[in-house]
Amino acid sequence: MARVIFLTDFSEEYARHLLHGIARFAQTAGEAWSLYRLPLSIRDKYGIEEVVKWARRMKVDAIIGQFYNTDNVDLFRQNGILAVAQDFKKRFTSIPNITGPHRLAGKMCAEYFINKGFRNFAFYGTRHIDWSDERCQGFRETIARANPAFTFSALRSNAQVNLWYYDPKRIADWIRSLPKPVAIMACDDNQAYHIIEACQQIEGGGCRIPDDVAVLGVDNDETICRLSSPNLSSLNQGVEQGGYDVARLIDRMLRDPDAAPEDVVVMPTHIVTRQSTDI
Repeated sequence: MARVIFLTDFSEEYARHLLHGIARFAQTAGEAWSLYRLPLSIRDKYGIEEVVKWARRMKVDAIIGQFYNTDNVDLFRQNGILAVAQDFKKRFTSIPNITGPHRLAGKMCAEYFINKGFRNFAFYGTRHIDWSDERCQGFRETIARANPAFTFSALRSNAQVNLWYYDPKRIADWIRSLPKPVAIMACDDNQAYHIIEACQQIEGGGCRIPDDVAVLGVDNDETICRLSSPNLSSLNQGVEQGGYDVARLIDRMLRDPDAAPEDVVVMPTHIVTRQSTDI
């Protein structure tokens, strides 16, 4: 029986789908896995050392978590605990990562908009975060290859300050300056929601969704997408399969401590069209 701690943001559908995949592996393997949830506040308030103490106290075999790159994740190995990093800011080199082909995600979103006939494109995300930077790169490169005459603009906040902070006025001013109609890809659904909020605050017209501004997110978080008005279109990812794969990795490494660690890759699958791009 494996004992695993989850150190993540359980308000996000991404984390819940990972848990579903792990549970599916345990059922398929016919083994009883014990899954424990640990709030991120433990890490943020007391540091990674306290997380290690919790893990030892609960006698877990492995931990899957959102770690800062300044966290000394080697402490887990030193205490006989297998650690896997959930894609957060930067990929780790000393432990396996749950990550993805983020340039491919950007490429898929660009092709989706190009096929709808757009000529003006923009990207909104966070700077210095692998998954945001790489999605922007894939999006921009695909647009440039399709037609050099297409316009492209990017607005990215400084993630080193606060990953969830945003400035509605700055976003609104940027959207107002873009040539219309414009297709905007956001690095994830949360940031796409901010774009829609900013459009609603712009007075005088010219920023109607999707007529003037089409908005596309990533992760297909049902709660965020349906809470958004209009409902948000989003790129779906095979997160549950990723959870299954990370459970299989943990199982293999627990059975064979000499097994080579490897990253788990969560693949983008398809775009779910809702009102924000239904044009």
